[in-house]
Amino acid sequence: MFNYEKLLENHKFERNEDSITIELNIPEDFIYEISSINVIFTNCEVKLLCDEIPENIKENIYRFYKNDVFLFITFLEENLEVFLSGKIPKSDYNSQINTNNSNMSNIKENRNENNKNICKPAILLPDDYVYPINDIKSFNISYKADKKNIALLLAEKLNIKVLCNKCKKHYNIHSRLICDKCNEMLIYEYFSTLSDQFFGFIKLENCTFIAFNYNSYVINCLTCSKIYRTTEIGINTQFEFKCYGCYSFISLTLKDIQYKTYQKSLSSKIKVGVPLPENGTCIHYRKSFRWFRFPCCNKLFPCDICHDKETDHCNEMANKMVCGFCSKEQSVKNNCECGMTMKKSTAHWEGGKGTRNKVVMSKKDNKKYKK
Repeated sequence: MFNYEKLLENHKFERNEDSITIELNIPEDFIYEISSINVIFTNCEVKLLCDEIPENIKENIYRFYKNDVFLFITFLEENLEVFLSGKIPKSDYNSQINTNNSNMSNIKENRNENNKNICKPAILLPDDYVYPINDIKSFNISYKADKKNIALLLAEKLNIKVLCNKCKKHYNIHSRLICDKCNEMLIYEYFSTLSDQFFGFIKLENCTFIAFNYNSYVINCLTCSKIYRTTEIGINTQFEFKCYGCYSFISLTLKDIQYKTYQKSLSSKIKVGVPLPENGTCIHYRKSFRWFRFPCCNKLFPCDICHDKETDHCNEMANKMVCGFCSKEQSVKNNCECGMTMKKSTAHWEGGKGTRNKVVMSKKDNKKYKK
């Protein structure tokens, strides 16, 4: 079945009637606190004797056994740290083994059945890993997540998709880059933080945020505080594994990530005697030359639709307005002493009066037939 002489040269082993136990050679600079690992081989099975190694990692190791003990021991010693970190080694080990055992297909099927519940691998970070912390007081990247046995969740980097403001080309970005179409410098800066509600702060210039891409996150075990880095996951992607230190089941599912934009109040743009931007009009109403002050929040908006888009509450009827030509704040009316005047009111929206119901609009109103 295998060559005992090769094993005797470098390994301690014990032979029984129907099995053999081999002790792995652990290097002196081994990063994990494990004193010894024994491997038991029978006719068609292999078993690791080590209480410090969790079962999901053992199952990953068992998958590489193909009835050649010598090659398996050599491969295991070369990749032991890779296995214990939760990853699967990239190797052509399987191509080196030629087995004619007819029972191997049945064994493989049993292994696959057992491996269906194997947790996804996570990268174990050093014990002296330090979480990055910044002093930014306002954050614009919020998240919601289902966490189990996770004390802290951190996004060290965030890969996002943006739109160039000049040429409208899309980019997947994680740092600054120059648009290859218009040569515009797209500035992207991300500052991470530790929070139960926010990942951090994103600063964008010359580009517009579109969406979040798949990202990797740093988590730590709630029980033993070991630190891990996940694989790249997206919204509603479940990431789960067993902690190497305490064997606790750890699970993470991101439910939502949002990028919040904060706009300056329109009040800061008002200077009496100077016209408002676009003379007070907006994309919704091109002939309403004024801004309205809504009593529900005491803020200025060009119309009720603009209000509802920028706030999280229902609007109330505006009681004051700011003229779009002279920026004077006054009661709501159809004209201003500066000469601004609204056209004769129709059955459509003008100055906060009228209707948007096309059924009851006047036939003379061109809005009635406009799609």
